[in-house]
Amino acid sequence: MLSCMSPRPSTDCAVCIYDEKKWRSGSAWNFLDTEDLIVSAIGSLYLASLLCGATELLGMVHGGCAPAVVVWGEGLDLDARSVIDNSRRFRHALSEHLAFWTRLAAARSSLQSSQWASTLPNLQPEDKGPDGLFASVGDDVELEVQEIKSSTGNPSSKIARAEFRQSGHVRMPSGGTKTGRLLEDLWLFENGVVGFLRLDKLTSDLCTSLGLTTTQYFRVGLASRCRYNAIVVAGRDYSSVELFEGYQHVTGEVGRRVATYIGSRQWGAFAEGIRNLVKRALQRAGVW
Repeated sequence: MLSCMSPRPSTDCAVCIYDEKKWRSGSAWNFLDTEDLIVSAIGSLYLASLLCGATELLGMVHGGCAPAVVVWGEGLDLDARSVIDNSRRFRHALSEHLAFWTRLAAARSSLQSSQWASTLPNLQPEDKGPDGLFASVGDDVELEVQEIKSSTGNPSSKIARAEFRQSGHVRMPSGGTKTGRLLEDLWLFENGVVGFLRLDKLTSDLCTSLGLTTTQYFRVGLASRCRYNAIVVAGRDYSSVELFEGYQHVTGEVGRRVATYIGSRQWGAFAEGIRNLVKRALQRAGVW
């Protein structure tokens, strides 16, 4: 299924590089749908990125064998189970797993001559720090910071407030490290207000997986050149580059502003179908 995914555009549309993800079925390009085959495929990928290690998964994407999906111990970790047991939390977690696999598929098709790696999705959707980090090393070194939001309705309010879109003004979070809005959280990263230490640690982990020397100087230098990827998972009817108006306040370099829209016919129903499939698979395995 991932081999049929639309590639990331190479040109921008002034606001950002807008990457509307669709999948090819015959001669047509479609958003994700609730067909059994698609739900089964995404459910299997979710379980793989939940239960397998990054090295195993990257080896598979680089052309190796698919790893065995195994639950060690007497049952599924309660942190993971609590996410799967809650429809809302599962939707947000699933959006991170979709973003993870979508980014790997894009890298496989476009970065043939580079080394690349990605951090695994967070175990819980409320985890702090960047939602994802991707690094590639070829003719140049590139780091991509990912922030992800999902919505069963219009996602506009989760992307930025009107005030930020117009003036770039961010309301600092009280007692937290995120505003809860996609572009404003990326602004906080870009301006070094919050998240640098977590970003630095994730960068170190990625550099290790790529076999690079992770001196503090290299890691700081790499992070300062990062590209951003604002990822939205929602219904297909809301897909529009205008959703990301205000991205220019995060960074003035349009090439560093990527927006990825992963749409489905009905995001809520799609996620619930995958949640039920995942629960059944874990029950059959005797670990639920």
